[in-house]
Parts: sequence; structure tokens; C-alpha cells
Amino acid sequence: MSGIFCVDSINKQIDNIEILQNISFCANSGEILGIIGPNGAGKTTLMECVCGLLSADSGSVSLNGQALDMKQRSKTLFYLPDRIVPYQNHRVDYLLCFFADAYGVGMDKKQEIIELLSLQDSL
Repeated sequence: MSGIFCVDSINKQIDNIEILQNISFCANSGEILGIIGPNGAGKTTLMECVCGLLSADSGSVSLNGQALDMKQRSKTLFYLPDRIVPYQNHRVDYLLCFFADAYGVGMDKKQEIIELLSLQDSL
């Protein structure tokens, strides 16, 4: 992914509880962005909304100024959460294959991720 990736005013309620309120940020190509907060702050919900795994109540996600609908997000972004249960005991390669298949991403993308993150020794 290259260019400018933006999240604008993402909002999400679950069971009438506001989980996300007007979350906005942008990241440039090559930039590393951290989402930090305590347990229950909404980090996972935000990532699931941004990546198209969970619908947001409002807001938008764009790449280079072009809005990405949920299907485009799940094909453009690759989200691998931590503390995956029941997969926590599986090796990195298994998890990458699992999520590549879940997102319909080819093995060439998996290899690209392995190289980009220097995971060769973790496989």
C-alpha cells in the first residue's frame, strides 16, 4: 500500500454503548502508526472497523483520497490481531496462511509480508 491512508470520524456503538467516537487519523506510506490504550478502550473494534471486518456506524476510510468500502478494505488491508485464540500455539507461517486465505490474498502477498517484517527466522 502506498500513499496516504486516512480514517475519518469512525463511530461505533455496541448494545447502545459508544465504543468509538469520532476516531480520525492519517498515515503516509512508510510511516508506522501505533494505536495504544488500555484493555477495553476499543483498539480491536477500531481495527476491525478500519479493515472491513466489522461495520462502523459512521465515518470513512480512504486511500489517496479515494473512499474504500468494506469489501475494498478487507482486500487492501491485512490485519493480524495479537492473542489469537484458539490459534495462539500455531507458528507464524500457519497464521499468515490462515489469514491470507481468510482475506483471499495470494501466497505472493504472504511472502511479501514475511520479507517486509523480516519474519523469515520466525517461520
